[in-house]
Amino acid sequence: MMTDKSWEKFPGHLAPATIFTAFGLYALFKTLQMTKRLPPGRTFTDVHLPLQDKGIIRSIGIWVMVLTVAGAIYHSLGEGIDTSIRLHMALYSCFFMVGLIAYLESKEFLSPDSGRTALALALCLAFFVWRAHGMSMASSLDQSVHVYLGHINLADGLAFGYSVMQTDSIIAHISSWALLVLQGFWLYLIAFYLCCFELDELMIEAHLVIMVVALVIVIAVVIASADLPQVKANWSKLQLQDGRGEYHVLTKSSAQVEAHDVVHADTDTDGSSQDSLGAAEHPC
Repeated sequence: MMTDKSWEKFPGHLAPATIFTAFGLYALFKTLQMTKRLPPGRTFTDVHLPLQDKGIIRSIGIWVMVLTVAGAIYHSLGEGIDTSIRLHMALYSCFFMVGLIAYLESKEFLSPDSGRTALALALCLAFFVWRAHGMSMASSLDQSVHVYLGHINLADGLAFGYSVMQTDSIIAHISSWALLVLQGFWLYLIAFYLCCFELDELMIEAHLVIMVVALVIVIAVVIASADLPQVKANWSKLQLQDGRGEYHVLTKSSAQVEAHDVVHADTDTDGSSQDSLGAAEHPC
C-alpha cells in the first residue's frame, strides 16, 4: 500500500530525530573526552554518570523541558486534537518529566542519577505509546516502522536502567547513549519515508540490521578509543594457552608461577641425582 506523502509530517519527525541524535552524540563525546583525561589507575567508574557538573545537568533539564513544550505546541496546531496527537502528547509528557527531574537533581532536591532513571522509565513507557501508535495505522509498513521504533525505545530504556545500577559497566553506559542515536536515525528514516520516498516492506528489517551493526561499530570504536585501564586490566587476568583459543583465568602472579616451576625443577634434579647415587652404591 502506497503512503500519502506530505511535507507537513516532515518537521514533526525531523526535529525529535535531530534532538535524540544530538543528545546521544554529545554524551558519547563527553564520555570519550572524560576517559581520555583519566589519571593512571583510575577506572571507568570514575567518569560514569551521575555527572559532578550540576550545570550540565541543569542545562540539559531546561533544554529538554523547553523542547518538549515547543513540540507539544507544534503538534497541537493545525489539524486539531485527534488520537494520534494524544499519543504524541503522552510522549511529550514522558520526556518533560525527564527534564523536570534532571533539573531538580541539579538543585540537589533529588538523588544523583535521578534524571537517567527517569529517562529509562520514559523510554520504556514510550515503547507502549509507539506500539499503540503503530498498530492504529492502516498501512502495514507504517505499523512496522513505528512498532520497531517502540522496540528501540524499550531496548534503550533497559540499557539506561542497567547502566544506572551497574556504574562500572562501560558497555551498558555507551550502549544506552548509542541507542539514543539509533532512535534518532530511525526517526530520520520515518521522516523521509513519510515525505519523500517509499520503503520496501521486506527491507525494513534490513535497514534496522544495518543501523544496529553501525551502532555496534560505534560502541566498539568509542570504547577502544577511550583506551581504558579497566579494559586492559580485564585482559591481564587472562592467558591464552597452547594456541587452542581457550582462555584461563590466572590465579597466581607470573612471579609465583616461575618460582613454583623453579622449585619443582630443583626437586626433580635432586631426585634424579639421588636415584643415580643409589644405583651406583648398590649395583646389581
